[in-house]
Amino acid sequence: MPNYSNDDHRQEHPSVSGSRPAQGNEIDLHFVNCNREPGPEGYRGKGIADEKSIAVESIKVDFIIPEGSRAVKVEALSPEKPEPQELAFEESDGRLRFDVPEFLVYGLARIHLEAESGG
Repeated sequence: MPNYSNDDHRQEHPSVSGSRPAQGNEIDLHFVNCNREPGPEGYRGKGIADEKSIAVESIKVDFIIPEGSRAVKVEALSPEKPEPQELAFEESDGRLRFDVPEFLVYGLARIHLEAESGG
């Protein structure tokens, strides 16, 4: 396994991936922030004990909603705030827009969906 220094995975913007739980009608967006303060020149570090993560202040999300669905609730969770925090959102033209609040290393946005009623 390679031995990485603290700077090897430094990135300005968090990465994001999505998943759909086997049960329930929701989509989870997983945000991972690898932005860290660099360590001293040449220092390899002692792992997580030396990590100095730089918090993500907020992320604007513009998400395409699956056809035939509409959002009914959006929540944010993180290790720092494990209780679901309900977020304000706007939905129009098949898109969902909301802001994910500050998190340190990992943040999750859970989008609760329901089938659109015909009209």
